[in-house]
Amino acid sequence: MRIVYFAFVILSHLITAAHFYRWRSYIFLVICLCSVILPFIRKKFSLYIMQLVLFFETATWAITTYKLIQMRIHYNLPYQRMFFILLGVILFIAFLFVVSFNKNIKTYFSNSSDNENKKEL
Repeated sequence: MRIVYFAFVILSHLITAAHFYRWRSYIFLVICLCSVILPFIRKKFSLYIMQLVLFFETATWAITTYKLIQMRIHYNLPYQRMFFILLGVILFIAFLFVVSFNKNIKTYFSNSSDNENKKEL
């Protein structure tokens, strides 16, 4: 189950990186591309960084959706289909953010020293 979850997390990072590439936001592009390796680092700090990146990805897509709808309304263009597609993207990334607080995901990212301490008790 975790493999599927991490595949979707990596996919969301790559989709958001493509979004930033299109808008020429190269700093955020690099952040998204670097966050692709986070699921492979089994430390607590990488979980926290991944959660933070997923939160900001959700916010980025929500702001982008709002701005695109405003622009399309201003030019009297249809926006409903675009709204539902981007709403799906927002809900998908928000779902990944919420699932990152799951006990199994947190266990995967626990430090090895924490596991040794628990065995001693």
